[in-house]
Amino acid sequence: GGNSDSLVWIDANGDGLYQPTEPGLPGVTIYRDLNGNGRFDPDEPSAVTLADEPKTPDNEAGTFATPAPVVTDGMVAALRVAPITGYTATKFKQCTVSGSDGTPRGVLRAATGDETADGLAFSVEPDLDDDTIPDRLEQLLGTKASLADSDSDGLSDPDEFAIGSNPLVADTDDDGLNDAEEAALGTDPVLPDSDGDGLSDGNEVSRGLNPLDPDSDGDGLSDGEETTHHSNPLDPDTDHDGLSDYAEQLLGTNPLLADSDRDGVSDGDEVFAGTDPRDATDSATTPAALFERIGKVVNARVTATGFQLTRRNGPNPRLLRVQSSTTLGAWDTLMDVMPTGPSTTLTLPMGAPAKFYRFVENPPLP
Repeated sequence: GGNSDSLVWIDANGDGLYQPTEPGLPGVTIYRDLNGNGRFDPDEPSAVTLADEPKTPDNEAGTFATPAPVVTDGMVAALRVAPITGYTATKFKQCTVSGSDGTPRGVLRAATGDETADGLAFSVEPDLDDDTIPDRLEQLLGTKASLADSDSDGLSDPDEFAIGSNPLVADTDDDGLNDAEEAALGTDPVLPDSDGDGLSDGNEVSRGLNPLDPDSDGDGLSDGEETTHHSNPLDPDTDHDGLSDYAEQLLGTNPLLADSDRDGVSDGDEVFAGTDPRDATDSATTPAALFERIGKVVNARVTATGFQLTRRNGPNPRLLRVQSSTTLGAWDTLMDVMPTGPSTTLTLPMGAPAKFYRFVENPPLP
């Protein structure tokens, strides 16, 4: 049972106040949202608003018996209006209804869910496109009352308002991604470069980069910097010489050329052997000899915790000495490591000024 004086009416002027000329709306489902999911479930207490009965003196159109309050987890389950084709329920508004004699008929405070003992009143407004924005408000906003997605970008007008994008412009920030694509990716629809790396979100997506990570390959250079220097923002070591692109920038070697000084020894092999990859005269060994003495660095990259080095161990591993240098001239010993398994990986702190690292078999190379 419940109060049969509750009402759902069409609020033609949108003022939230019932006028005798504003008709009740039959066929509307009112329900107790027991599970709080905002949707009407078949097992939830409900009522349907009545049509007018011509044989009675009163106009019953839009009236309903309020479903009895149900307490769940110490709170009364909210009373909600199920979706109505062509209309939207007014939200967060105090709605009052007066009878023909001017006395209050019912009150609903939608923001708090308060209910009066005398009955409830729900106002609804015409909503041709069923996008929850009343036609009256769409006219004021300039959106299309007959189209839920005014700019046809795949994102409804209310969803655009919720994320701050423009419902009249498909690509609010003009970055090459429409607002729906940005919503799906998690990028900012009003900011052309969400991760601040100097490349627009659309540019990054078209190239397979991560528009939410300024350094897609984690090598210490932003995607924008790599684009400027023509290195590969999806490969931490563009020329596959054993030095990350970031390390090559610090060193002054060419990240696009494995052997910057063209002396027959790769930049990575020279750095880890202690010779200068920028000077062709400073290379007294061959690549084969270098491999026999120090093994091969297979990865060198910047991580969140430091500079990560990975070295492939030789067939007869010997004690390794890890050294650092700021100039490639003098080398300081950091630690000794006994390699095990097919490779050895160490994460070393990033220094200021920038440091270079190498593995040296113990005893040191002559």
